[in-house]
Amino acid sequence: MNRVLLAASLMLTGCGVSFKNVTPEQFSQNPSNRYAIAVKPTIRGNDVVRDSIRTTVVIDGNEQEMKLSPKKTSTYIYDYPMPSEQNEAKYYFSVNYDVARSGRIIRNYEQSPLYTLKLVNRYVLNIDVDRGPVGAPIRLIGRGFTTDDRIVVGGEPASTKLMNSNALEFVLPSLAANKRYPVYFVNAYSEQKVGDIHIDASEIHLNVESVELAPKTKTLLIFKIDRPAPKGGLDIDVTTNIPASINMPRVHIPEGSQTVSISIEGLTPNDGALFINAPGFQEKRVPIVVK
Repeated sequence: MNRVLLAASLMLTGCGVSFKNVTPEQFSQNPSNRYAIAVKPTIRGNDVVRDSIRTTVVIDGNEQEMKLSPKKTSTYIYDYPMPSEQNEAKYYFSVNYDVARSGRIIRNYEQSPLYTLKLVNRYVLNIDVDRGPVGAPIRLIGRGFTTDDRIVVGGEPASTKLMNSNALEFVLPSLAANKRYPVYFVNAYSEQKVGDIHIDASEIHLNVESVELAPKTKTLLIFKIDRPAPKGGLDIDVTTNIPASINMPRVHIPEGSQTVSISIEGLTPNDGALFINAPGFQEKRVPIVVK
């Protein structure tokens, strides 16, 4: 029987169910990671077949049978094993029961509102610093962290490492310097702002202070940064005011590396400068001569 017909049958029989959720909204995390979900359903009507009553909870999309509490005769309980990567779960109750009316048995169904169960022991206390350069490792102190937890800074995913259940370490991603960015603690079930962090400007080092080369010759440039490149690596934007006089490939420091080497080729005689930029770094100007 579909739910429209079931609802109609409820009106015909004068029956109905009210749900009293006696489950706490918040639980302290326990070592077993099991939490008792409890409800007191009240079914109205003299024609209810009491032996037909079946109470269930649907949690994480799965229907689970609830059992009558041995101590509280009208309370149904389900012992929920919370997955270790979660800190909350959504659930609702349902009751199926029969009504005997005029020699017929009518099957009825009622559903509660949606509820949320939360653990309060998985939380973030603080970020250990409030500023740093791109590529700097930053620690987040809290409790109940897992390998599924991630940090997002200014909308950019940061490389995140679980140190232990009380500490996460993340690396500041490539973002423009001299600005403050929001920091979010994220997992599959929640997103929480944990503070803001200021990104200070860093410096890109080059193996030469100036470049001099002849047409149709090449020279090696080595780009170096003070810390390993963050998640996704670091793109370095190199432009010049004499583009017809030199040929230079894309400059990219791979994730986790600090240096990259490229060859620059002279084309036609001229003099000018290289302008070296990257998110979170000061612009570097290097004179260049092709002669």
